[in-house]
Amino acid sequence: MRVVGGGGGGVFAALVAGGRPRQRLIVAAIAFVAVSAVFAYVSAANFLVKPGLGIVGLGLTGAGAAFAITALSTGLGNRRALWASLSAVGVGLALYYPLQYVFLVASWPLILGLWAVAALVGIAAGLVWGGPDKRVSARTAALTAMVMSVFVFADRLMRAWPSYVNSPRVDGRPISTLGAVTPELGGSFWFSATDVLTHLVLPTTALVLITFASYTRYTRSSMLEVMNADYIRTARAKGLNERTVVVRHAFRNALIPLATVIPIDIAMVFGGAIITERIFSWRGMGTMFIEALRKSDIYGVMGYFVVTAALAIAANIVADMIYAGLDPRIRVNA
Repeated sequence: MRVVGGGGGGVFAALVAGGRPRQRLIVAAIAFVAVSAVFAYVSAANFLVKPGLGIVGLGLTGAGAAFAITALSTGLGNRRALWASLSAVGVGLALYYPLQYVFLVASWPLILGLWAVAALVGIAAGLVWGGPDKRVSARTAALTAMVMSVFVFADRLMRAWPSYVNSPRVDGRPISTLGAVTPELGGSFWFSATDVLTHLVLPTTALVLITFASYTRYTRSSMLEVMNADYIRTARAKGLNERTVVVRHAFRNALIPLATVIPIDIAMVFGGAIITERIFSWRGMGTMFIEALRKSDIYGVMGYFVVTAALAIAANIVADMIYAGLDPRIRVNA
């Protein structure tokens, strides 16, 4: 299993990585070793039965996230941004044990509030470390802090996993195929949060797979067009490294077509994924619309169209804002 998983990871990394054949082989070898080590750890630690990251796992995953986000955001050459991201990870590790007491009275508003505080801590770390552009350091550290907070939240959910799976209402089948929650489950916030997230796995996977292929095709065609543009050749002629050319110049402009499609698709999901709701027994806007049609309830049908129209308008406004963020030539004036 480890060899198969490592081989698959190596092949995938080689296909994704660019460069010459030798560079692809080096990336494939590194991915093979890394994925094989992960599989070995999962098997030795019995991770699937008793999952958990712990402070050591959080340190490793947080440091990996810091390096990855810094590489994508500013490049590893910006040492101050890297140290700001690592500082945000260090603050998360320092608060790991105190947060366990806070989690005893956890609720969704509290979790979202802590997530916002994590972003502010990252911004503060970026401003303290400074650098050529403090905003870049602050942005990178804030993203790292938010990812680190997600890891801490996931670790606490994992600790509730064995009790959740073995509860009488779940009976060893945690990935449910029907409904939004398990009836009469009871338990703490972490029980209910785990239950809601496991019920979201299959519907979310179905909705993602529907649009994943089209998004990848949009991105590929847009990137191929952008990479041949004059300003990309100019950026390379100025001596910018390939990461800056691809991430900050090419990919950023290639996202503009996706910025048009994705907000509309998200609005339509909220407006009602009728088939998905019917298959997985979720009562949402789609179910309400079908029932209103069957009962000839004009108010229910009108309410559905009002909500979906409002979401479509909001999606277009969001798309305009994303345009302004992606393309500096576009500005949204009040």
